[in-house]
Amino acid sequence: MSASYEYQDYHLTPRGWENGSHREDGTGKTNVEPPPDRVMTTRWEETWNIGAKDIKKRLDVTWKSDNKEAIESLIAQFGDSPRQL
Repeated sequence: MSASYEYQDYHLTPRGWENGSHREDGTGKTNVEPPPDRVMTTRWEETWNIGAKDIKKRLDVTWKSDNKEAIESLIAQFGDSPRQL
């Protein structure tokens, strides 16, 4: 059982990485509609389990368009997905 589970979604768009839905302990979950021009969405998660020494951190791609050229071009321009809450 998790003692703490928090996440932040990020959407890669022509404007760069934009914040999306997130969950914070104590304040709950906030849903944010993804931008219609996104080409990829990632989720940064931080989980702490009872008895664990460290926080488990993880980045997943949760959605991506079929336009690989646009994804590669925007990553080259704006860098990899943020890795923070």
